[in-house]
Amino acid sequence: MVEKLIEKKIFYLKFFINPDCFTFLKYIFKKYPKVLIRSSFKILFRILRLNLFYNTNLNPWNLHIGSYKDERKINFLESKRIIAQKGEEWADPFLIYFNNQNYLFFENFEFKRNKAKISYTIIQNKKITKVHDALDLKDHLSYPFIWKEKNNLYLMPESARSKCIQIWKTDKSFKKWNIYKTLFKGISSVDTTFFDDKKGNRWLFINQSNDKYDDHNSELYIYKTDKKFNKIIPHDLNPVIIDSRFSRNGGNIFYNKNGLLIRPSQKNVSNFYGKGLNFRIIKKLTLKEYEEINYKSYNGDFKKNINGIHHFTKNNEIYATDLKYKQIMYNLLS
Repeated sequence: MVEKLIEKKIFYLKFFINPDCFTFLKYIFKKYPKVLIRSSFKILFRILRLNLFYNTNLNPWNLHIGSYKDERKINFLESKRIIAQKGEEWADPFLIYFNNQNYLFFENFEFKRNKAKISYTIIQNKKITKVHDALDLKDHLSYPFIWKEKNNLYLMPESARSKCIQIWKTDKSFKKWNIYKTLFKGISSVDTTFFDDKKGNRWLFINQSNDKYDDHNSELYIYKTDKKFNKIIPHDLNPVIIDSRFSRNGGNIFYNKNGLLIRPSQKNVSNFYGKGLNFRIIKKLTLKEYEEINYKSYNGDFKKNINGIHHFTKNNEIYATDLKYKQIMYNLLS
């Protein structure tokens, strides 16, 4: 009797085999129609986007230059728009005074190549002069954090795809850039910023991703380092901030005219990159403590044809920022 029952159960078992291609596709389209449609349109729109901006001035991200007095009272509408060259998009500006000139370094995205390089120009009367290339590598480059020591310039651009942070060095001629140091090998890091506090301590602020999603908007990491980046000590509370509204760096950290230590940060919410710009006051900074509060925020929608802002840098009495201009087609394709 038992043997008969076992035989009966085995007889009615349903056997499965690997599906053929047609059956598999049928299952996917039935199970995930919305995901497939959305992904297909994204690919199509990306192709159209590259062709749309290749030979036009319809560059959504543009640089702006204005007069700096107080970060709480900036009127970005009074700044001068710097329109990129055809087929390019300019963002992430950094100002530095060098060789008795105000230099502006920025991310120069080329739609034809679908990647960015680091370019620079000289600012005179809030206008740019000839644009030159500083770094043009195989990988995409952005956020050209620049500083000077003695007679040399050092450049620390974002190159997350290479899974490291590279520091480049040049002399006053700007003709040749050499790798000075490589940090955080194997870690996906973006928008690396450092500053030297009034006690002579050097602090690194980095947006790092330690997961497979490469989310660089949500977490801020801090490290203390010596001036030559040989000894790097992580903060006890890393990540010190977990919040996409405030975490990602948005330019140089600086002391304002009132002696407050200000960290510009990006406001990335609702799947919108560059929704706004924050000025955050750093109140406590040691290897065991970190505290910052919001000082002032600007949303990018302060004008009908603008919907994004995510970077700020200042030098002497001028500042530079980047604004995202609305484009009917671009809004569909981005």
